[in-house]
Amino acid sequence: MSVEEIVRAVNNGCRVVLIIRHADKENLDPLEMGNGVELPISCEGKRKAFQIGKLLKIQNDEVVFYSSTRLRAIMTACEIARGMGISDSRNRIITDTKFSNSGFYYKNAMRVWKLFRNGTFYQKAVEYMINGSMDGFYPMKEAIRKFENYVGNLEHGTLTIIVSHFLIVSSLLYMKRVWNLHGCINPLDSAAIIMSPTGVTTFSYVPFIVKNCAASPERYRG
Repeated sequence: MSVEEIVRAVNNGCRVVLIIRHADKENLDPLEMGNGVELPISCEGKRKAFQIGKLLKIQNDEVVFYSSTRLRAIMTACEIARGMGISDSRNRIITDTKFSNSGFYYKNAMRVWKLFRNGTFYQKAVEYMINGSMDGFYPMKEAIRKFENYVGNLEHGTLTIIVSHFLIVSSLLYMKRVWNLHGCINPLDSAAIIMSPTGVTTFSYVPFIVKNCAASPERYRG
């Protein structure tokens, strides 16, 4: 599904929740204990996030923004909002620790940090999705169930945008069988929950593809 199709779905009366992976970020120091809590997005990341906001432009009062508390997610949400023509973008964004990877997934943050330190987080995350469990993490089905319940109890707009991280977006897509681990969940790719006027809910993978604005993989996944 494309970003343009998401806008058409909203215009046709659907309610949509977009769970978006943050934009391209600056390089993460693998020895940094906080896993890049204050790591900003890059200039290219700002440009791409602004562009996706322009594509998602609908009536401002119908959009609700959430973000993890990590700087790269907040900055991404701000740039998306700016692209949608929202001037007071930071004041519109509700930050929540539950939208960080640690919110429902990390059982032992120190063990997970070691995956960042040796540069194997992405590979280990894929193993976690395939096996459904891994040392340092809660069981994936349990984590996703809690995440979905939490999202379901939020205040929503016609379009709800949640800026989160690689593990949350990719595991949700994998569990819903709309992504099969082929390729990569790039920055600004998203999982879409689409609720039709008739009450039917569907899930879709929405890659960020804009002419002359292709996202690229990163070494460290956050």
